[in-house]
Amino acid sequence: MEKVLREGDEHPEFVHAFNAYAPAGDVTGDVVYVNYGSIEDLTKLQEEFGMSVKGKICLARYGNIFRGDKVKNCQDAGAIGMILFSDPIDVAVNGTD
Repeated sequence: MEKVLREGDEHPEFVHAFNAYAPAGDVTGDVVYVNYGSIEDLTKLQEEFGMSVKGKICLARYGNIFRGDKVKNCQDAGAIGMILFSDPIDVAVNGTD
């Protein structure tokens, strides 16, 4: 369960955030930004910047390709974890006011 951040979060019918189909676990490692997590993104990261995701946690933004493919691509490249986020440039182009 997440920590209670706002009144009402502790309501008995409140559904806490979770990632279905992901096993429970705890990983610790360096975080590497992988853009969308596509094969092209990972190849560019390796070839142009000499950066491997092996043993690292990948940070990828939603969009462009299926989220499951992002995880699979990074897993195949040796990543130990994945964080997906919604990029404000994609979801809040005009800001949040």
